[in-house]
Amino acid sequence: MNMELKKRIYNAQCIGNVEPIEYMTPYPSIRSVIEGQIIKFSDKVIFQDLKITNSMFYSFIQQTSNWLQDIGLEPQQRIIIPKLRFPETEILLFSVWNMGCVAVLS
Repeated sequence: MNMELKKRIYNAQCIGNVEPIEYMTPYPSIRSVIEGQIIKFSDKVIFQDLKITNSMFYSFIQQTSNWLQDIGLEPQQRIIIPKLRFPETEILLFSVWNMGCVAVLS
């Protein structure tokens, strides 16, 4: 099999920018998936209008997770996510998942 065909088959098995080796590997949590993507694509801009990169987004997630823990939330709790401005909802949602909680969108 030639290299071009192998490359096309491999690309067909990718889900977005997640390679087969990543989604075939069982991750213990969503936090592991997020950290893996941050390592691969840390400098990629994900919110063009606000110039937020993957690593900045991850930093916001970590800060928000720490804040949620400081106010007394614990893993496996259900947390209601209100409708907020963009990208605050996304940051809060990933922070809740990062803590191991269940997000309930209102």
